[in-house]
Amino acid sequence: MAVSFTGVLTSVAYQFVVADSLSRYIFLTFLDNFVLLFFVMMILTVVVNILVNSMHDKNFEKESNTVDKICHILFSSLFIASVTLLA
Repeated sequence: MAVSFTGVLTSVAYQFVVADSLSRYIFLTFLDNFVLLFFVMMILTVVVNILVNSMHDKNFEKESNTVDKICHILFSSLFIASVTLLA
């Protein structure tokens, strides 16, 4: 879970640094959409990590492993589909 939070913080810091160096447009560029996609995926990963961890702590190991496996496949598929749509 610490890695997920670090990724979110890194993404926010990257957005602050890049926002000052790029020109401003009223629409989202490809890079803006790509960074936004990664940010949303990282936030979803944090939420799933919290959910799976709380399920594991409440002795629902089998269910937490199932949720983890489903989210692994779902997030991978969602990421590939999103990048394909962006390109």
